[in-house]
Amino acid sequence: MSFNQFESELLSEWLIEMQDNETSYVEPVLDERCTILMKEICNMLKQDVHVFIYAVNILQEYIIRKAKKAEEIQDSALSTVVAIFISSKYIGDQDLKITGIEAILKKITGQQYSSKKIRQSEVEFLNELGNNLPIQNDVDDLNTFIVQFERECKIKASITLLCLDVLEMLYLTKKQWFNELKNMYTMSDEGFQIFKKVMTCRFYLPIGILVYVFKNTSYNHSFDVDTICSDLANRSQIHVDHISALVSTIGSVFQEIMLSV
Repeated sequence: MSFNQFESELLSEWLIEMQDNETSYVEPVLDERCTILMKEICNMLKQDVHVFIYAVNILQEYIIRKAKKAEEIQDSALSTVVAIFISSKYIGDQDLKITGIEAILKKITGQQYSSKKIRQSEVEFLNELGNNLPIQNDVDDLNTFIVQFERECKIKASITLLCLDVLEMLYLTKKQWFNELKNMYTMSDEGFQIFKKVMTCRFYLPIGILVYVFKNTSYNHSFDVDTICSDLANRSQIHVDHISALVSTIGSVFQEIMLSV
């Protein structure tokens, strides 16, 4: 078997795994100010979108678990930076030093944090998560999905970076678009159950992002995007109306961002 054949089979297996394994339904708890701050900190620490999104996910899980026990977070700035620190260790390319974390905390809070306090917070954070960080990451899912799609459609110029930019924007504005989309479905209990179902499908965001990118770039003139959307809907078992609703919501969020600039 050639390397290309092996890689293709590996990608196909990952796509099957994505289809067979749903995520759990979780409503966003981080507001836009927090996600923007996390992105700015990642930029200062030279951490990529992979680290940013993973940090958002584990910080959200940490907050949810603390809330279930009716426990308050004593230092939100420290917890936020520690989430990024842990994420960088787990999936980051650049090794962060504790001195760099101390400097960032000093910059955003004006207070001096000792390395001991940061380490203690890191241990407490991991203990709260049961020392069991999630394996699944939306960046990995999106990358895998796009690579396979580019192969099948023989797209010469990669669209991965553009799709990742859209994913990042969706994380920066998650509460906004999530609630906007949720309001479309919550006219009935049945509608809300459908919403929860599509939100837990690991194909949902990748497909919505891909279709949005095609509809808003020159690819709209190169491909029959509606046919692609229908095909993706059939393969993922997500009705095309749900994909269209997500694409429309992404567009409205982008429009609001552009108007506010």
